[in-house]
Amino acid sequence: TAERAALKLPALQRSAALEDIALRQARAALARDDPRAPDIDSQVFRAVAEARTASADLYVARDLSALPPSRGLREARNSLVGIGAVRGDSPTYGKGRYWVVVIYAGL
Repeated sequence: TAERAALKLPALQRSAALEDIALRQARAALARDDPRAPDIDSQVFRAVAEARTASADLYVARDLSALPPSRGLREARNSLVGIGAVRGDSPTYGKGRYWVVVIYAGL
């Protein structure tokens, strides 16, 4: 919210539909041990009929405070956001990692 205000952009509104997708994607990414998130756009457009744009970031991190700023925060067209996070062990990324999905949609 502070970064959006500093950029003179309207605050993002949380979306339960996007949060549901983000949480499912974070769980699936951890289960696959693969941070790529397939097919998020079509899920967003089905869940939020008025959405005109969709984008997502997926992060794997040891510590949530170490996450980089999300690219979507700077996009003026984004108006909705949903965040999903899970913590688990990964053969590739290590034990106790956070898998975080941030989804944006523009109306």
